[in-house]
Amino acid sequence: MLSCLRSTFAGMSTAIEPLNPSTNPTLTVAELVEHLRVFPPDAAVFFGGSVDALAFFRTKGRGPGLVQIQFAQNVYRDGKGRLCVED
Repeated sequence: MLSCLRSTFAGMSTAIEPLNPSTNPTLTVAELVEHLRVFPPDAAVFFGGSVDALAFFRTKGRGPGLVQIQFAQNVYRDGKGRLCVED
């Protein structure tokens, strides 16, 4: 199925500028929807450099106007600022 997804959606992207996570680590729900709008509703979404990188767990409201996307893995920055992922 992955090869089918790659061939079907290869090269598709949104016309808006990609976000720079080092200067803007958050995006609005509207920005996320805008990035996803070019893909069909049944397209599979994965997070990371490969299909098995991060597993979506859930979304959770963290306050007024703030939504957290949680992964099955623990993702955090250590004391030196390095991004860490614990499976």
